[in-house]
Amino acid sequence: MAPERDPSLGELDRMEARLLERVLAARDRYQQAKTEASLLTALGNGLGLDHPDGRATALKAARIEREAIENYALALREFTNFILKNMSSQSSREE
Repeated sequence: MAPERDPSLGELDRMEARLLERVLAARDRYQQAKTEASLLTALGNGLGLDHPDGRATALKAARIEREAIENYALALREFTNFILKNMSSQSSREE
């Protein structure tokens, strides 16, 4: 079995750019979801939560926003972990 090699700086830069792109896309989707959820919430409130469509609309709004928040948080966590891991491995190489 071949030993695991350290990725080159170019590879690390590409990986970082890809992860950052995911963060930015997730942020954009979250912002869209917030707007969509606000519209759906207003619609649901207009119908009333005691109305079946009003309740369903409110639940859909909450789900859309929750999923977008979860995806954004995951993308941020993966990006942060990548940066921290590579900062610590880079500083250990410099010593």
